[in-house]
Amino acid sequence: MKRIKKILYVIMFLFIDVLLCASLYFIIDAANINNLKKEVKELTNLNMSIERYNRKSKTIFKYKVVETTIKDYFDSFTVRMNDIYSIVNDQEFIKILSYDNYLNDGPEFNNSINYINDNKKRFNDIVDEMIYDLDENNIKELIRKKINDEYYISLYDKMIFNEDFVKQYEENRVLLDEIKNKYNNRFDVCLEIINFLKLYKDNWKLEDGEIKFSNEDLYNYYSILISKVNSK
Repeated sequence: MKRIKKILYVIMFLFIDVLLCASLYFIIDAANINNLKKEVKELTNLNMSIERYNRKSKTIFKYKVVETTIKDYFDSFTVRMNDIYSIVNDQEFIKILSYDNYLNDGPEFNNSINYINDNKKRFNDIVDEMIYDLDENNIKELIRKKINDEYYISLYDKMIFNEDFVKQYEENRVLLDEIKNKYNNRFDVCLEIINFLKLYKDNWKLEDGEIKFSNEDLYNYYSILISKVNSK
């Protein structure tokens, strides 16, 4: 009889342990979901083109994979956007058509030509990569490279394609297209001007803080090119 009671006690304790473990699992699971939703809500208040997303993780287990994948995606986008702005706002680029640059690098302009070609390529590589990353399928692929659990994949898709984020994706596609057109025009026109000055190096000079041409036709053509720099 005592043996049966002991067995019953063991079974009862095991049952209680299972219930406690199950309850603890559901509590932790609910807390993770709640924390993930709160954190994603906070992220929607940030601007992915200018603000960093390298925030401390608020979840654990596979929820952390979902959370960090979302944050890493947005933070990478912001870092590359900063890279773009560092290229187009670089003082060497801004001053490439300046009197000082004409004086220092003319009339062959080898440094200027190399600078424009190198930075135009770097600029376009980054922009094209960012446009690629805004594609829905490419966003979905990020989590699928890390886990194969459909529950967490579905949760990731739901979070990263919420209404606020989708709106930001669309806005950033437009922004990147505008930036690409604007600065490719500037790169191209600057290169055209530099090559023009190199070609006609014997027909212009620097004097009294300005460039002067040997005839009006060359001056007029130069003025037309200059006006095209900021036309887009």
